[in-house]
Amino acid sequence: MAKQTFQDLPEFNYDWDEINDGSYIPKLVDFSLEHGPLFRFRVEQMDGPLTGAFMVGPEANRFVFHTHRQAFS
Repeated sequence: MAKQTFQDLPEFNYDWDEINDGSYIPKLVDFSLEHGPLFRFRVEQMDGPLTGAFMVGPEANRFVFHTHRQAFS
């Protein structure tokens, strides 16, 4: 099995207006149900895009806050 990289993850795109009014949340839920609990995001900003990763669900919370907490700041 090939190792998956950040660029291999499905990308969820949204903008600041959707953040401000909360309309991205239902889209985020639908995206995670369709593509799985690990995906990257991209938010367009005036000074360039902001990118990162979402980890959704109880397994992700356990991974970040318990099992591998030393890897996250």
